[in-house]
Amino acid sequence: MTAVRDLLDLTGRRVLVTGASRGIGAGIALRLAEAGAQVLVHYGRGRDAAEALAARIGGRAVGEDLSAPGAAGRLIAAAGPLDGLVNNAGLQPVGAFGTLTEGDVAALWQ
Repeated sequence: MTAVRDLLDLTGRRVLVTGASRGIGAGIALRLAEAGAQVLVHYGRGRDAAEALAARIGGRAVGEDLSAPGAAGRLIAAAGPLDGLVNNAGLQPVGAFGTLTEGDVAALWQ
């Protein structure tokens, strides 16, 4: 099996991955770290998981509720200079088209 770093060398690069405390975002963060990047592991609610992942890959966990006004700007400011951004954070409500209410979507962020 080919090593990630043989395919992509990100040594010395700083990359922020939003929504990286679990799932696809965590997988992306792992692969970027394998490629040599210093990864900033963003979390909204999964602080413990983000800190554990950051410790595992030698990165840094950064938290911010991206549903709040101005949060994206605060996150970027806290992250400092970046070479890359993976905008992975998001929620996907499931329901029949036209039946989801604002309340349904807001409940996902609770």
